[in-house]
Formats: sequence, C-alpha cells, structure tokens
Amino acid sequence: MKNIYLIQLTEGGSGIWHFPYSVAMLQSYCQTISKIKENYKFNIIFRIETNFKQFVENLDNPFLIGYSSYLWNSKRHLHIAKYVKELYPDCINVIGGPSFPNINQEDTELFFNQNPFIDAGVSGEGEKAFSSILLKLLNNEKLDRHIRAERIDDLNAIPSPYGDIFQELKEKNKDIEFECTIETDRGCPFKCAFCDWGSLTQQKIKQFDIDRVFFELNKMSENKIPKLQLASANLGIFKERDYEIVDYLCSLHEETGYPQRLTESGVSKTPNNKNSNLKIRKRLKNAFKEYYHSPRMFLQSSNEEVLKNIRRVDTYRNELELFKDDNYRTALELLFPMPGHTYDRFIDDAISHITDNQFITNVMPVMMLPNAPMNDKLYREKFNIKTVSVTWGELMAVYPQMDEVVETVNLLISFNDLPFNDTKKCWMFLWIINSFYNLKKIKNFSLSMSELNLNEKNSIQTNISDVFFNKTNQLVNDTEYTHKDIFIKFQDFLETDFNVISHMYDKLKELLYKEDLVTFKICNRPYLFYDETFYDHYEKDLHQTMKRFFNAL
Repeated sequence: MKNIYLIQLTEGGSGIWHFPYSVAMLQSYCQTISKIKENYKFNIIFRIETNFKQFVENLDNPFLIGYSSYLWNSKRHLHIAKYVKELYPDCINVIGGPSFPNINQEDTELFFNQNPFIDAGVSGEGEKAFSSILLKLLNNEKLDRHIRAERIDDLNAIPSPYGDIFQELKEKNKDIEFECTIETDRGCPFKCAFCDWGSLTQQKIKQFDIDRVFFELNKMSENKIPKLQLASANLGIFKERDYEIVDYLCSLHEETGYPQRLTESGVSKTPNNKNSNLKIRKRLKNAFKEYYHSPRMFLQSSNEEVLKNIRRVDTYRNELELFKDDNYRTALELLFPMPGHTYDRFIDDAISHITDNQFITNVMPVMMLPNAPMNDKLYREKFNIKTVSVTWGELMAVYPQMDEVVETVNLLISFNDLPFNDTKKCWMFLWIINSFYNLKKIKNFSLSMSELNLNEKNSIQTNISDVFFNKTNQLVNDTEYTHKDIFIKFQDFLETDFNVISHMYDKLKELLYKEDLVTFKICNRPYLFYDETFYDHYEKDLHQTMKRFFNAL
C-alpha cells in the first residue's frame, strides 16, 4: 500500500478545531474507486503539534502528499512541501485549493518557479482530478504540471465525509471537538470581481441531494457539534428547498441543542421575491437566538459606480426595510476599498443607515484573492490597484512551527481615485462613528448589549458616546448641519488638533495595514477593545475635548 497524506491545516482554540472538510471529501471520493482503495492508504493531517521538520521526519514513507490551501494555511503548506522534497525526493507534492494561482498564466508559472518542490497543481473541483492523479501514477503515467479540473456533474457521486472518515478522525483526536462545514450545493452564478467562488466553480450551481444534507445535519446533532457553517454561496436561492433545509436544521437545534452555533457563507443575490432570504434569516434567529450572529445582508456598497466596477448586482438596497425585526439587529456588510471608492462615497455608504437602531454596519477589508477576477492582470492595470501584505493573525493556533512561517494576506490599499492616505482616513472615519455615535444606538437596542458583552466596564466610553450622540442629533434637528457634516468636521478636528482623542486616533491610524487584521475590527467594534485604565485616567480630558469641539461649532 502506498501512503497518501492529505494535509489541510485548520485552526483551533479552546479545544475546538475546524474539521478538514476539503481533504475529507477528496478521500471520500477516491475510496469509491476500487483500484485506488486497494493500492493507497489515506492519512489526513489537520493539526501539527511539533515543528515542521520533525513532523516531516516522522512521516511514514510518503508516496504522495496533497495540500488543500487557502489564506490561513498556504505558506505553512509550502514550508512543509519544501521539507518533504528535501527528505523524500521521490515523494510527489500536489497542491490544490483556492490559493493555487491560476487566473493569470504568468502567476502560475511564477508560482512553480518559486516553489520547484511542487510537482503538480490542481485548479477547480478537486475530487475527480485528485483521483485521476492517483490512477495515472499507478499506470506510471506522467502528470501535467497544471491540472485544470472539469466540473463534477453529479455531486452525489462523492459520499459524505461525515460517515467513517469523520468518526475515524474523532477517534484519533479525542482531546478536541470539531467545528464542521456542510455544502448544500456548489457553485455560484455571479462573477463579483472581489470573490473567487464563481471563477473557481465555473458559475452553475449544482445541488447535493437533500436526503444527504439531512443525513449530515443529523450527524451534526448526534455528535453535538459546537458550530456549523453552511457553505453555500447563495443560501436561499433555491427558495423552497433551501428553506426546507434550514427549517430542518432549526428543528434539530430546538430539539437537541445541536449544532449549537451557526454561520453561513453567503446569501442569495437574487431579488427578494425570488428567494427565501428573509424567511431563512427570521427562522435561524428565532431558533438559534444568541447562538446565531446578527442576520447579515452583503451589500458590499450602495454606490452605483463601485457596484459596476466590481460586477455586482444590487438587489437589496430598496428592500432593506423588509429585514427589520424588533427582536434583533441586521448587519449591513460592506467591503472597502474597491475600485470606484472615494472618501466621499465611502462616507455615504458608512452612514447610510446611521439613524436606524435596527441596522448596524460592518466593513470588511478587501483581500486580493489569488483567483478573484479582480486579480486579473488587465483588471489591476485598468484601476491601478495597489496592495500590501499583512499578517493573517486570526485564530492562529500557537504551536512551535508558528515561529517558522507567518501566514499573510494581500489587502487592497489604493486605486486611481483613492490614494492610500484617503483609504486610511476612511477607516478612521468608521472608527469615529462607531466610537462616538453607534455605541449609543447599540445601547438603545437592549438585546445588543448582552450580544456584544457590553457591561458597566464600558460606562465611561458609553457616557462619552452619549454626549456625542445627543449633541449631534440636537444640531441636526436645530440647524442645517447633517450627520455627515458633523462627522467630517469631527474628523478634521482630530486630524488638526492635539488632544486625548486625536492621540487615540493617530495611534490606530498608524497601525492600519501594518498590523494584522485586528486593526480593522477595532475600527468596526472599538467598544470590544475597551481600555478601562485609559478611560479612567483620561475621563476628564475626554469630556473637555468633546465640549471644545461642539463649542467650536
């Protein structure tokens, strides 16, 4: 038997790790082919608790190693592959997953030139492509360097990995629990420039049989899974079917308490009368309550120029009122920066629902994914896109090898009409409204306080926010000032004046695009990073600074 290792390093904390779904699907399909099952032994690796070299030295005569690579593990996978080729020159390294670059031919060639220890790369759906690699090697056939996988017509030909493979991994890792992923379908018909989902799965959506989905959901409940992710790019697009799946999931949670928590990858981008988005969100929130995040609407932007540039169709903006509910807030998710953004356009996005307590805005930094249409050479040149590399830094497990290699992501920072300094200024505008205005909104919407773990410790911060909120609204009501006017004037004040708030402002601005992704979380949710000692010490100065600003108006 030839030893096959399938490596998908995931992340974990507090004894909970992500189930290596992608490589488990590879193994599950390959083992349906008798010739492969008779000649290969599979070993799945998702966590390494030694340094990389020691891990590679302990491998048992590896014949081939497959790596499923994405943002959070791609550099570590390459590090391992290099050691493998040094210690086992005849071992075959095959890489796949969204981080294997294939949208530009020169990027693919550069990847192989920089990583000569990689023997082959697979782009597209991996299950059938990987099995064909194993069969070719049994016949002593030469592998192509770049293997472009064809779409899989019948997804149900891939057995669920939540049978024997899942149980075997559970048995081998009794010290942890798994967070799990389920696909209800695969593919995306949209071609959003910032996303690699449509380009990687070649658009058309194909469904897993609903009985298979129910089987996997039952497994999540039976095994008391603490968190489940529904990996559909357009949950709700199959109006009746998707709601039936969600309703079944909710019933399991209501009956057993499991899966305990839930998140989803995407929602349907079709018009609301053609999908079940609203119905699904209400059912999920009513069933999971605090164990389901605030329902999210992925707006990305409300600006027509930006939406045109990113090839995004706006189907939500005029129907957002439908998603209001007295029992929860709805999160409006934006992406920034994107081609077409300017300082003024971003501000309009950020404050578009500033006075509505039931909406909260969340802005995500745009990552340049290797295979997103935005990374196409002609697209980058058209908009003069510039990027910078920052540390991934999210949920990274702390093991000895983390000193050897650091995972990074490329973030967009500027375009033709948006210089880098304006990009940082936009993020700091977001910090301002979330630090000094939106906190009052959250406080007014009582359910949000417990959801965000806000308590008496934030009292000084909330008091400062109350002052800004009340003074701003008073000026808007009594004068010709708009919210936008006051927020911009406050930002200009912080950029030109020396005071305790401008010190906080400058310190955070300096960290943007230099530290890891946590800096952007601070801009979105500064109240989650409350420094009690600082606020206690500077309480008087904070109030005096606020008073001085409003007196100047």
